[in-house]
Amino acid sequence: DEDYKSALSSSILGIDDSSSHRILSFKEKAPAPKGDTVNNLKVLYSSNPKSKTSAKLVNRQIPSAPSRILDAPDLLDDYYVNLLSWSDTNILAVALSQTVYLWNATSGDIQELCSFEDSGSDTYVSSVSWVQEGGAHLAVGTSAGTTLLWDVQECKQLRVMDGHSDRIGSLSWNRHILSSGGRDSLIINHDVRVARHNVGTLTSHTQEICGLSWSPDGTTLASGGNDNMLC
Repeated sequence: DEDYKSALSSSILGIDDSSSHRILSFKEKAPAPKGDTVNNLKVLYSSNPKSKTSAKLVNRQIPSAPSRILDAPDLLDDYYVNLLSWSDTNILAVALSQTVYLWNATSGDIQELCSFEDSGSDTYVSSVSWVQEGGAHLAVGTSAGTTLLWDVQECKQLRVMDGHSDRIGSLSWNRHILSSGGRDSLIINHDVRVARHNVGTLTSHTQEICGLSWSPDGTTLASGGNDNMLC
């Protein structure tokens, strides 16, 4: 019996030592592992949940008082209008009733850009918005439903764009496309480069448009209305 098993092991498994029944064995001593294997395994498999939170927190100081206070008489008390816009050239446009002022945050200079006081009408400014880059052009929405485009450097009105039957409370730029939202519940996309500026009218809302914002990639326009809808 034992001789048969030994012969069978020798022919099938190639084991010459009939006294050993181990299938696998080292003829020589196994090589020693390189480095500190025990400590390496401890580092690899140990977890210290406190290690992430033990880093020193950096306290950020948030001012409790404004750094500058500007007088703003006749600033319209209306939730649905947008009367401030800051350009990438550090100039703040402020609409005060019938007049638009520019405040240079770097120099502190104040400049009057345009006014409807001398027109003899009760038209007031209901929204302002700087072009995205360069700070050279400012869009101005009025209570009469017109959108004005101004060259700020030349202090010159470039064009008047219509399409709304009521005041324009929100504006948003997408390169050469200017979107305007009015109390007539319409959103109009104006291409400021061409004479026929109205390139699209959106009618998803049923009440006044409160806010407009283009996505950074310029593919999607978000709009909010007094009808409690976000489109």
